Amino acid sequence: AGPVAEELYRGCRGFIQTDDYAGYNALFRGGGAVRVGCWDHVRRYFVEAQPVAGKDCVTVLQEIAELYKLECKYKTLTVVERQAARDKHSRKLIESLKTRLDALNQRVLPKSPFGEAIHYALGQWDALTVFLEHGQVALSNAPIEREIRPIAVGRHNWHFAGSERGARWAACLFSLIATCRSHGVNVFDYFSDVLR
Repeated sequence: AGPVAEELYRGCRGFIQTDDYAGYNALFRGGGAVRVGCWDHVRRYFVEAQPVAGKDCVTVLQEIAELYKLECKYKTLTVVERQAARDKHSRKLIESLKTRLDALNQRVLPKSPFGEAIHYALGQWDALTVFLEHGQVALSNAPIEREIRPIAVGRHNWHFAGSERGARWAACLFSLIATCRSHGVNVFDYFSDVLR
Protein backbone atom coordinates (compact mmCIF):
# COMPACT_ATOMS: atom_id res chain seq x y z
CA ALA A 1 0.00 0.00 0.00
CA GLY A 2 1.01 3.62 -0.49
CA PRO A 3 1.84 4.31 3.20
CA VAL A 4 4.20 1.30 3.26
CA ALA A 5 6.01 2.56 0.15
CA GLU A 6 6.30 6.01 1.75
CA GLU A 7 7.80 4.52 4.92
CA LEU A 8 10.26 2.31 3.03
CA TYR A 9 11.45 5.00 0.64
CA ARG A 10 11.21 8.11 2.81
CA GLY A 11 14.09 10.42 1.93
CA CYS A 12 15.12 8.34 -1.07
CA ARG A 13 17.11 10.19 -3.72
CA GLY A 14 17.67 8.97 -7.25
CA PHE A 15 15.59 6.69 -9.44
CA ILE A 16 12.77 4.33 -8.50
CA GLN A 17 11.52 2.11 -11.32
CA THR A 18 7.90 1.10 -10.98
CA ASP A 19 4.78 0.26 -12.88
CA ASP A 20 1.98 2.84 -12.80
CA TYR A 21 0.69 1.78 -9.36
CA ALA A 22 -0.78 4.90 -7.70
CA GLY A 23 0.51 3.81 -4.28
CA TYR A 24 3.94 5.08 -5.31
CA ASN A 25 2.80 8.57 -6.34
CA ALA A 26 3.62 10.22 -3.00
CA LEU A 27 7.27 9.16 -3.38
CA PHE A 28 7.72 11.47 -6.33
CA ARG A 29 6.24 14.63 -4.85
CA GLY A 30 8.90 17.07 -3.76
CA GLY A 31 11.53 16.03 -6.27
CA GLY A 32 13.67 13.71 -4.14
CA ALA A 33 13.13 10.63 -6.26
CA VAL A 34 12.51 10.28 -9.98
CA ARG A 35 9.95 7.81 -11.26
CA VAL A 36 11.22 5.55 -14.02
CA GLY A 37 8.67 3.64 -16.05
CA CYS A 38 8.97 0.01 -17.07
CA TRP A 39 8.71 -0.86 -20.76
CA ASP A 40 7.91 -4.50 -19.96
CA HIS A 41 4.70 -3.40 -18.24
CA VAL A 42 3.79 -1.25 -21.25
CA ARG A 43 4.59 -4.06 -23.67
CA ARG A 44 2.38 -6.47 -21.71
CA TYR A 45 -0.68 -4.26 -22.26
CA PHE A 46 -0.09 -4.26 -26.03
CA VAL A 47 0.51 -8.03 -26.10
CA GLU A 48 -2.83 -8.56 -24.33
CA ALA A 49 -4.58 -6.21 -26.78
CA GLN A 50 -2.97 -7.62 -29.92
CA PRO A 51 -5.44 -10.49 -30.65
CA VAL A 52 -8.30 -8.00 -31.08
CA ALA A 53 -6.40 -4.86 -32.08
CA GLY A 54 -4.93 -5.75 -35.45
CA LYS A 55 -1.92 -4.49 -37.40
CA ASP A 56 -1.55 -1.14 -35.62
CA CYS A 57 -0.91 -2.97 -32.38
CA VAL A 58 1.57 -5.29 -34.11
CA THR A 59 3.43 -2.21 -35.39
CA VAL A 60 3.63 -0.76 -31.88
CA LEU A 61 4.94 -4.09 -30.56
CA GLN A 62 7.54 -4.18 -33.33
CA GLU A 63 8.75 -0.69 -32.38
CA ILE A 64 9.03 -1.71 -28.73
CA ALA A 65 10.93 -4.84 -29.82
CA GLU A 66 13.36 -2.60 -31.76
CA LEU A 67 13.92 -0.60 -28.58
CA TYR A 68 14.85 -3.81 -26.75
CA LYS A 69 17.17 -4.88 -29.59
CA LEU A 70 19.01 -1.59 -29.29
CA GLU A 71 19.31 -2.05 -25.53
CA CYS A 72 20.88 -5.49 -26.08
CA LYS A 73 23.56 -3.82 -28.18
CA TYR A 74 24.19 -1.27 -25.42
CA LYS A 75 24.68 -3.87 -22.64
CA THR A 76 28.47 -3.83 -22.72
CA LEU A 77 28.78 -0.05 -23.04
CA THR A 78 29.76 2.27 -20.21
CA VAL A 79 27.06 4.54 -18.80
CA VAL A 80 28.38 7.47 -20.85
CA GLU A 81 28.59 5.42 -24.06
CA ARG A 82 25.10 3.99 -23.48
CA GLN A 83 23.75 7.49 -22.98
CA ALA A 84 25.29 8.65 -26.27
CA ALA A 85 23.98 5.58 -28.15
CA ARG A 86 20.49 6.06 -26.76
CA ASP A 87 20.58 9.72 -27.75
CA LYS A 88 21.67 8.83 -31.28
CA HIS A 89 19.42 5.81 -31.96
CA SER A 90 16.79 5.16 -29.27
CA ARG A 91 15.54 8.75 -29.14
CA LYS A 92 14.43 8.62 -32.80
CA LEU A 93 12.57 5.39 -32.18
CA ILE A 94 10.87 6.81 -29.07
CA GLU A 95 9.83 9.98 -30.92
CA SER A 96 8.35 7.88 -33.74
CA LEU A 97 6.50 5.68 -31.25
CA LYS A 98 5.11 8.73 -29.42
CA THR A 99 3.84 10.21 -32.71
CA ARG A 100 2.19 6.88 -33.59
CA LEU A 101 0.56 6.51 -30.15
CA ASP A 102 -0.74 10.09 -30.21
CA ALA A 103 -2.34 9.48 -33.62
CA LEU A 104 -3.81 6.13 -32.57
CA ASN A 105 -5.16 7.70 -29.38
CA GLN A 106 -7.38 9.93 -31.52
CA ARG A 107 -9.08 7.07 -33.34
CA VAL A 108 -9.01 3.99 -31.09
CA LEU A 109 -11.88 3.39 -28.68
CA PRO A 110 -10.53 4.39 -25.26
CA LYS A 111 -12.15 1.49 -23.37
CA SER A 112 -10.93 -1.16 -25.81
CA PRO A 113 -7.89 -3.21 -24.77
CA PHE A 114 -5.81 -1.40 -27.40
CA GLY A 115 -7.12 1.98 -26.23
CA GLU A 116 -6.25 1.11 -22.63
CA ALA A 117 -2.75 0.04 -23.69
CA ILE A 118 -2.24 3.36 -25.47
CA HIS A 119 -3.61 5.27 -22.48
CA TYR A 120 -1.30 3.36 -20.12
CA ALA A 121 1.77 4.18 -22.23
CA LEU A 122 0.94 7.85 -22.82
CA GLY A 123 -0.14 8.37 -19.21
CA GLN A 124 3.36 7.68 -17.96
CA TRP A 125 5.37 8.86 -20.96
CA ASP A 126 7.68 11.10 -18.91
CA ALA A 127 8.60 8.17 -16.65
CA LEU A 128 9.06 5.86 -19.64
CA THR A 129 11.51 8.22 -21.31
CA VAL A 130 13.78 8.94 -18.31
CA PHE A 131 16.16 6.28 -19.65
CA LEU A 132 16.93 8.56 -22.62
CA GLU A 133 18.55 11.09 -20.29
CA HIS A 134 20.33 8.71 -17.94
CA GLY A 135 22.58 5.91 -19.19
CA GLN A 136 22.48 4.08 -15.86
CA VAL A 137 18.69 3.64 -15.95
CA ALA A 138 17.32 0.33 -17.22
CA LEU A 139 14.54 -0.02 -19.76
CA SER A 140 12.66 -2.46 -17.56
CA ASN A 141 12.43 -3.69 -13.99
CA ALA A 142 11.75 -7.27 -15.17
CA PRO A 143 15.16 -8.55 -13.97
CA ILE A 144 14.39 -7.34 -10.45
CA GLU A 145 10.89 -8.82 -10.59
CA ARG A 146 12.44 -12.16 -11.57
CA GLU A 147 14.73 -11.93 -8.53
CA ILE A 148 11.82 -11.38 -6.13
CA ARG A 149 9.57 -14.05 -7.65
CA PRO A 150 10.96 -16.79 -5.35
CA ILE A 151 9.96 -14.63 -2.37
CA ALA A 152 6.40 -14.32 -3.65
CA VAL A 153 6.22 -18.03 -4.46
CA GLY A 154 7.77 -19.05 -1.15
CA ARG A 155 5.79 -16.76 1.11
CA HIS A 156 3.10 -19.45 1.54
CA ASN A 157 5.77 -21.86 2.71
CA TRP A 158 7.01 -19.52 5.43
CA HIS A 159 3.74 -17.74 6.08
CA PHE A 160 5.19 -15.95 9.08
CA ALA A 161 8.74 -14.69 9.58
CA GLY A 162 8.49 -15.21 13.34
CA SER A 163 8.65 -11.51 14.13
CA GLU A 164 8.85 -8.12 12.49
CA ARG A 165 12.60 -8.13 13.19
CA GLY A 166 12.90 -11.52 11.48
CA ALA A 167 11.01 -10.22 8.45
CA ARG A 168 13.34 -7.21 8.20
CA TRP A 169 16.41 -9.47 8.36
CA ALA A 170 14.91 -11.75 5.70
CA ALA A 171 14.28 -8.71 3.47
CA CYS A 172 17.89 -7.58 3.92
CA LEU A 173 19.25 -11.03 3.09
CA PHE A 174 17.02 -11.43 0.03
CA SER A 175 18.14 -7.98 -1.19
CA LEU A 176 21.82 -8.85 -0.74
CA ILE A 177 21.39 -12.19 -2.53
CA ALA A 178 19.57 -10.54 -5.46
CA THR A 179 22.23 -7.82 -5.67
CA CYS A 180 25.01 -10.41 -5.76
CA ARG A 181 23.27 -12.31 -8.53
CA SER A 182 22.62 -9.19 -10.61
CA HIS A 183 26.33 -8.28 -10.43
CA GLY A 184 27.64 -11.79 -11.09
CA VAL A 185 29.02 -12.20 -7.56
CA ASN A 186 29.09 -15.69 -6.06
CA VAL A 187 26.59 -15.48 -3.19
CA PHE A 188 28.34 -18.06 -1.00
CA ASP A 189 31.74 -16.38 -1.43
CA TYR A 190 30.23 -12.96 -0.71
CA PHE A 191 28.55 -14.02 2.52
CA SER A 192 31.60 -16.06 3.62
CA ASP A 193 33.73 -12.94 3.24
CA VAL A 194 31.26 -10.51 4.80
CA LEU A 195 30.37 -12.68 7.77
CA ARG A 196 34.01 -13.36 8.58
